Amino acid sequence: MTRQQSVERALAMIAGPLARLHESVTEDANLFPLSANSFDRQSRKALDAFLQRFQQVYDILARKVMPAMHLFLTADVRPRSFRDTLDAFERLELIDSADRWEELNELRNRLIHEYALDDLTRAHELNAAFAAAPMITAAAERFAHIIAAKDFDDLGAETQK
Repeated sequence: MTRQQSVERALAMIAGPLARLHESVTEDANLFPLSANSFDRQSRKALDAFLQRFQQVYDILARKVMPAMHLFLTADVRPRSFRDTLDAFERLELIDSADRWEELNELRNRLIHEYALDDLTRAHELNAAFAAAPMITAAAERFAHIIAAKDFDDLGAETQK
């Protein structure tokens, strides 16, 4: 499989989950911002679906699309940390802020691995995830646009700097 095919495959993997995340954000926008009193039976179902979709899209983007895109642009097969990839994407203006993506990674980990013991903390974290959903969507769309437009020659030259 070529590097371009690897990126295209990763982007194909994210397309469905990204559409479902968009559905959650659109259909359940009225639930946000959440408060400690926002967790009734009906809203919990919608929030659980949002969280699952958020996690899935983030994981595919961070663990599949970004590494494939980095390899595609740089042809550098050496293992890189997630932060190194983020820094490279920030330099290429593919993402706005590596620091913000690092914060998003920490939020994702808290949401998935450290279930909040109180509703106020949970509401705050879910509000942050809801606010970050457009950033995730924009990054995925930007990567897809670059591949679709075959507009990577200039970017590839930038990675060599």
